[in-house]
Amino acid sequence: MIQSPKISVIMLTHNREKFLSRAIESILAQDFTDFELIIIDNNSMGNSGKIIAAYSKKDSRIRYFRRCDKSIGAGRNLGIEKSQGTFFTFVDDDDYAATDYLSFLHNLAAKHGADIAVCGSSYDINGKIKPKYTFDELSLCTRDQAVTNFLLRRYYNSGNATKLFRKNGEISEIRYPVHVQYDDIHTMYRFFAATGNQAVAVAAQGEAKYFVCRHGLNNSKAAKEHSTLSPEWLEEYLDAYRERTAYISRKMPNLSALAAWSEQSFMISMVEKINRYSISECAGYSELMRENLRWSYDGFLAAEWTRDFEREWMETYVK
Repeated sequence: MIQSPKISVIMLTHNREKFLSRAIESILAQDFTDFELIIIDNNSMGNSGKIIAAYSKKDSRIRYFRRCDKSIGAGRNLGIEKSQGTFFTFVDDDDYAATDYLSFLHNLAAKHGADIAVCGSSYDINGKIKPKYTFDELSLCTRDQAVTNFLLRRYYNSGNATKLFRKNGEISEIRYPVHVQYDDIHTMYRFFAATGNQAVAVAAQGEAKYFVCRHGLNNSKAAKEHSTLSPEWLEEYLDAYRERTAYISRKMPNLSALAAWSEQSFMISMVEKINRYSISECAGYSELMRENLRWSYDGFLAAEWTRDFEREWMETYVK
């Protein structure tokens, strides 16, 4: 009987043959070797299939599945369903990981009994490394503390990479929506809310073990370069935040006020960006957000989480 691997590494790919070999090799070079690499090819054109097939012949830990459409969410769901590991993690086909990426995350989860382990990440911008999501301290949190940190954007972002998930209980049942472009914002908070009631549900240590490559064609470009905001991007994000507030309010009612505040914080930040960059095509959404914020104006200003610059934005754009 073949023993299941400790970790399933899930990589989606679509027309990224320029970066694909580097991404695969960074996983095959890990100092933690008890893993499987599941590659989901979302209907790539060109030589991606040949590249994957060549690597799979060299290393039996690679499992290759090809799909006939480009749905990111459906590809992630297939990866979870096919995974055989005790844990799973996602990596992107245009990024790469440090050689101790898996061992670092596994040690965090195993040592503290956590359902989710998180490391830091840096940007690779044309070969120049720029720290992005890094921090010095070790953060050990209960489920409520972890969701609170997530809503306050401390330690964790919505990105699928940099996180190791224990495949048990509710976490193993979570699936991504299939008809959206930005699957992570619809789903990541659900993973944090699905952790157990143990003393340490999430363990995070912010050393950069994962490298996000910025090359101008990233799917998440609008989230990082706000001058490129579009009505379509904004509509999906607003829908996702509204859905998140409702979900957390139902599942964790003690955090409902914070969830609502986090949605409002997002809205005022978008209003400010639309005005700063004069994004005329988003003017209609700006007015809708301002109208929503007028209803919560006093409560938002009084909230303990509101920062001074957000109060200034409210005064400038909403009052």
